[in-house]
This record gives sequence, structure tokens and C-alpha cells, in this order.
Amino acid sequence: MKVETFDNVICCTGQFSFPNNPILPCYDDFKGTIIHSHDQRTFHNYKDKTVMVIGTSFSAEDIASIAWKHGAKKIVCSYRNEPMGFKWPDCFETHPLPNKIVNKTVYFPDGGEAEVDYIVICAGFHLTYPFMEDKLRLTSPSAIVPDMLYKGVSLMNNEKCFYVGMQAQVYSFNMFDVQAA
Repeated sequence: MKVETFDNVICCTGQFSFPNNPILPCYDDFKGTIIHSHDQRTFHNYKDKTVMVIGTSFSAEDIASIAWKHGAKKIVCSYRNEPMGFKWPDCFETHPLPNKIVNKTVYFPDGGEAEVDYIVICAGFHLTYPFMEDKLRLTSPSAIVPDMLYKGVSLMNNEKCFYVGMQAQVYSFNMFDVQAA
């Protein structure tokens, strides 16, 4: 561990470093590949495969669409509370979270089932900064304006500590520009 002293601290690591990776009890039985959207790097491996995305926000929508554009034969969108609600192409299907997996067959509580090659978990991220001292550490759920930040940037309990890029994804790059100014 190394301790240094600064006049001001600006944390610009963003919020996409520590994946929220909920584990369903049935994952242990899956014989395909499970990854978090954080680890998504290429789509060529999805050609002629069935890909299931778990989640309903930006990453799930993006990964499902791009996997389809790269030749996936089928996309299964799975949700916890509400489906994405898009008019998808015919090779897409939507189900609640699976309640059982046997080898590569995924079973859903709505009676549906699908043979799946890949599961991509798109469940967001934790705002976690273990490298920051406790009194400078942002602890907040992901939000447009995180709880502890004045104007979304300045740590309320220490005006010499700033966090840039911590808000939920809404106009992200424009927001980063404004925050950095």
C-alpha cells in the first residue's frame, strides 16, 4: 500500500469497472459460455449460435442487436421485471429469468425453453472504489446524480474530492465533457 498527499483528488475511473454479476442457482448446470457484458470483446463467435442476454438496459439491447448483426441464429432476451418491449426480428424471443438449466437447455417460468450456446449477463455495475480512502470513497447506487455528489461531481463531505463520469448512462460523453470543464 502506498500513501500520498494531494491538494485535490479527481477520480475519473467511471462506473464500469466492477460488474454486477448476479448468479442464478441454475448457472452451475450450464454447459455453454457465460460472460458479463463487461467482458464482451468480439462478436464473431456468435455466428450460427444462440445467444441469451440477461438484462433490459443499454448493454442488453446493444449486445442482442450486434450479435444478431454478426450472424447469431437466435437471440433470447431474458428479464427480471419487465421485457425491453421492442419489436424484434422473428429470430428474437423474450422470457423471464430462467428457473432451470440442463446442459445447454434453458427453461423459463413462462413454459418456454431454448438451446443456448452463450449467456451474456447485462446486469450493470457497482459503484465501487476500493482504492479510495474511506472518507473519500463514493458509496452510492448507480444514478443520474449519485447521492453523495454535489452537481454530480463534487463529494459532499470533501470539496477537494471530485468524481467524473459516475452518473448512469444518459448523454454520457456530453456529460463527461461538462464535468471535466
